[in-house]
Amino acid sequence: MSSITDENLEFEFVETGIFDTIVYQEVTNSCYRSGAGVDILAIRFCLYKVIKYCNRFEEFELEPGVLLARHVLKLRISRERRSCDSNKRMDRLARYRGIIAGSPREKRKFKRKMVRYLSRIGAPEEEHESIIEKILEELKDAVPDLILDVHIAKFITRYTAEHFFDDTHYRAKLIPATESFIQGLEKVTSLESFGGQTCAICMEAFAAHHHLNRLPCLHSYHQHCIAQWLQINHVCPICRHPYPYATASAEPSDPNPN
Repeated sequence: MSSITDENLEFEFVETGIFDTIVYQEVTNSCYRSGAGVDILAIRFCLYKVIKYCNRFEEFELEPGVLLARHVLKLRISRERRSCDSNKRMDRLARYRGIIAGSPREKRKFKRKMVRYLSRIGAPEEEHESIIEKILEELKDAVPDLILDVHIAKFITRYTAEHFFDDTHYRAKLIPATESFIQGLEKVTSLESFGGQTCAICMEAFAAHHHLNRLPCLHSYHQHCIAQWLQINHVCPICRHPYPYATASAEPSDPNPN
């Protein structure tokens, strides 16, 4: 049993968690190209956390889903040089699918690659087999020019104890950061070290013309994204590190006093 506090009221809750996985390709997905000039299928593994609260009246989300980890596997589907012909690339992917389906050894090699990347993002071991089966199923209709997204979400539901509630619904409140903290964020002047990285708020890849801010915890975001986030919530979207926020008396509060 855990507890949360709102002003002078304390609410206890029991927490449960389940995982769900979606594997898909969309025409709006970005394309990956191999620097080695070979045919690949890019598989993007993402792990999210979604927190919901549930009382005897309703269920509601405490805050937006948070990206915890992401890795991209560039899966080589042919030993030949990359072809500029999309039909040839489709044929090579179909041949690769056939090899996996017809050879237990190749299927085991494929599964080991998937397990390695699932472990990197922190997906629980007991979920690996079901996730890999979903990937294999989606692979049947995949095309080599689009990213195959593997989105794994951990849904955390916190059930509040009913005896703490009356006819007034309790809602956990998000606390914004102070305006002075938002305005004083460090500006990133060089994007050379951000190749291939994305903003964890909008999920858009960083580009040379983008303006970025870096939090003291060293996580970086688009300036407009992190500004809007901190105007609602005073914690880092990735690591949850808290930052100064305005109290009811309008005086800033330091969440990390010495």
